[in-house]
Amino acid sequence: MTPNKVISLINETQTKRYIIKKTQHVIENWFTKHDENFNNNEKKMIKELISILKQGKINTESKNKLLNLKNALIDKIINIDKVHHDSN
Repeated sequence: MTPNKVISLINETQTKRYIIKKTQHVIENWFTKHDENFNNNEKKMIKELISILKQGKINTESKNKLLNLKNALIDKIINIDKVHHDSN
């Protein structure tokens, strides 16, 4: 899965009241697969993001948290794809 797909899935969750479990699992699996690329602070943010998704229900507060977490992680997510393509 591409980083852009992960970002778009996170964006989709911000527009829905309820999160589809499959979306949460896809995002969680992607971050787990690329875990070694994140520092401890970023891992904390990822855990918070996944925790919000696991709640399954989006309100204004969780929507804002998702937006902030996505914005904090977006450059790193995109760079992971570049690193993997450059090394192949």
